[in-house]
Formats: sequence, structure tokens, C-alpha cells
Amino acid sequence: MKPIYLDYAATSPVDPRVQRAVAMAMELYWGNPSSLHQEGRRARQALDEARERVASFLGADHYSQILFTSGGTEANQLAVQGAVRARKKEGRTRLLVSAVEHPSVLEAARALRAEGIQVDVIPVDGEGRIRLEALRELLDRQVALVAVMAANNETGALQPIEEVVALSHGVGAWVHCDAVQMAGQLPFSVSRWGVDFLSISSHKIYGPKGMGALYVAAGKRLVPLFYGGGQERAWRPGTENVPGAVGFGEACLLAQTFLERGGHEGIRELRKKLEDGLLSAIPSARVHGPRDESLRLPGLLNIAFPAVRGESFLLALDMAGICLSTGSACTAGSLEPSHVLLAMGISEEEAARSFRFSIGRPTTEEEIRRAVAVVAQTWEDQVERARRREVMR
Repeated sequence: MKPIYLDYAATSPVDPRVQRAVAMAMELYWGNPSSLHQEGRRARQALDEARERVASFLGADHYSQILFTSGGTEANQLAVQGAVRARKKEGRTRLLVSAVEHPSVLEAARALRAEGIQVDVIPVDGEGRIRLEALRELLDRQVALVAVMAANNETGALQPIEEVVALSHGVGAWVHCDAVQMAGQLPFSVSRWGVDFLSISSHKIYGPKGMGALYVAAGKRLVPLFYGGGQERAWRPGTENVPGAVGFGEACLLAQTFLERGGHEGIRELRKKLEDGLLSAIPSARVHGPRDESLRLPGLLNIAFPAVRGESFLLALDMAGICLSTGSACTAGSLEPSHVLLAMGISEEEAARSFRFSIGRPTTEEEIRRAVAVVAQTWEDQVERARRREVMR
């Protein structure tokens, strides 16, 4: 029987329409976009059209505000390191990051700390949402940048971005928002939010891997991570990946259409059925993150099951045909407990037996029904094995 994939927060399959767009671009737009001859101009036009689609998806004022990168990680690194370094001459030598940021943001902060930047962490509450009062107390006119993600990749908790922007701009601090997990899950607009930088990733929205985008608001500047030609406003030099950009643009167009038609509400209903089914089958399970539906992603569920060990339970589910994860795919190989759950006040023991289910556009109601049954049976089997081992001691 075909495995049930419930790890869309880690990556998504490339939509067939995106595959066709990439294949066409590889055949037709093979020229260098920087070349002045007709093949170069054709490639440049395709690149600009893709950039326009990404800009429209994000609600940007102009396509020139979009930089293409190799993915969400690079976009985050460029925004955090690039913006902070660009503001050093102003005497702004502080960086604020939320306690639940993606490792690509936290590691960028660590690199800046080694350069003498003061890095302060914004704490979160028990639901994983930042404490605005704590942010207010941390802000001053030495803060160069505030980095707060739109939606958490492990719990689905949404952050109050508009409030973060208002507080930060009040002292002249710029705001970077990692929207990699939110893109394609809920509609949003960079213009409405007022953020200065925002990152998304292609492979999270059924596009090709190796493509990301960074929105840069008008008047904002960056120090590049590396140097070369003048591509991407010289902030991200190197010959552009035109087929990848075309695929990314197509994925953004499809995601925008999906959201405009309310497709995310269908995903929310499936996630509710999954959550209700698991809690009914395993009443002692515990959901992490906001309970208010308006404060969480529609398709992500983080839940702790009692009396099981994380890795062994995950492998047992895999053998039973259920694909999910214990948290961020970027740290799945780590034996350390989730920094996100720990920041929420959850114990290491509970964090170690917490799992992330994430639903995508291809997920069906039948798959959810089967998943609940398989997870419940696998949990019962694991608990019984543990009981027998205890008796044999």
C-alpha cells in the first residue's frame, strides 16, 4: 500500500504543472540573462516574469523588491547577516531574535555574535508566541534588526507580525520575517505587514528545490554574503537559475490561486479530523501550540504521545507506512530536544516524544482516516512492548 505522507512541512512534491514549466524553461530559456543578444533577452524576460509572480504572491509593490536565492536558509542568512552588517556604521550593534526561530536564523545570529554584535532572545509563552512586552523592553535605538518568523515550523504558532513591526519601527529597527512555513498555508501581504525583509522557499510550496526568495523593502540595504557580478542587485551575485525561477514563479501562482479559492480551509478541516481522531484514540496525548485556530497554521499538528520513545516510534510508523517527523527537518538528525518546545516550557522528556504531522494539498480524507488508525495501533503496540520489557527485567 502506498505510504501516507504527512511531512509537508519538511518538503512537498513538485506539482506536475511546475515540472512542465521547468522543463519548458530548460529548453527555451537557456541563455544567460545578463547577455544582450536575443537568447539572453528571452531568458531575462522569463526571469522577470517569474519575479513578478513571486512579488504578486507576496503582495510586494514591485518585482524589483524580490531577490532569488538558493533557498530559505540562504534568504534568512542574507537578511539577518546582511542587514545587521549594513547598519553597523549607524551605531546599531544589536540583534533581536525570537527563541523559536529556524536554525538558519539562530546560526546567523551566532555568527554575528562572534563579530561583536549583541544578540538578545525574545522569549515566548507556553503556546510558542512571542511575548510582546518582552520585545518592548528589549528594543532601543541600538537595535539594527528584529527577526521574528511568521509561523513556526514545528508547532504552527503564528506570530503577531504587524505588532512586531510597529514596535520595532518605533525605534528605527528593521524587521525580518521568515515566512518559509507560512507561504502557501495562509494568505498574507508584505505591504500590509510592513516588514523590511521576508523569506520564502520554493520546495515548501510544490516548487523545485534549490530556489528561495528574499523580499527587500524599498530603501533597505544589505551587505552581500559573497561577491561577484551585479546579479540580484549585486546582493546575490552569480548567473541566475532561470528554470528554477520559472518553476518557483509557477508554484507561487498556483499557491496564490489555491489560497484565493479558500483551499487552506479544506486543509484545516483535514487537520482537525486528524487531531480529533488521535486525541480520541489516545486521550493522554498532548497537543503543543495555540488552541485558537486563528493563531495557528491550518495544516500542522505537533503532538506528544505518552510512554513511547521518539525515534523508535517514528521508525515504527515509517515501517507501517506513515511518513512524519519529530520536528524541523533541518535538525531531524540531532539527538538534542527541540529548542522550540523547550522555549515553550515543555520538558526534555516530553519534547523527546513529540511528533509533527503536516498536511498538504494532495492529502485525502481517506489518508487521514487510515493514519489515525495506524498511529493508534502502532502506539498500542509500542506501549505493550515497553510493558513486556519492564516485566522481563
